[in-house]
Amino acid sequence: MFTKRLSLLAMLLTFFAAPAFSEPAVTEEVKVNITSPADGSTIEAGEKNRIQYEVAGPDVFHGRLEIDGKETKLLRKRIGTYKLPKLAAGVHELCLMALNKSHQPIGAASCINVTAQ
Repeated sequence: MFTKRLSLLAMLLTFFAAPAFSEPAVTEEVKVNITSPADGSTIEAGEKNRIQYEVAGPDVFHGRLEIDGKETKLLRKRIGTYKLPKLAAGVHELCLMALNKSHQPIGAASCINVTAQ
């Protein structure tokens, strides 16, 4: 008798623990884009130039800007502009990464090269 009740309980737990339907697939993609300046652009060396950017998608809470591989700024707005620090003359890589709520990269990034003159 105890075994039958235990079997019934196990069967009920299995039924209610399993999802009755599958979760819908996430259709929105992560978007990471530096909209300005364009890749290969020339900017003024020693001046504070601006970038325009956009990070969007599921699980995206922030963006992080890196200049020449060094973290420069945590961008809390998902769409906006940021005034770059003064850059020395030469070619510089600007990378924007999408971050989750814990400020961890989620694998989406956009990088451009600019020449400061």
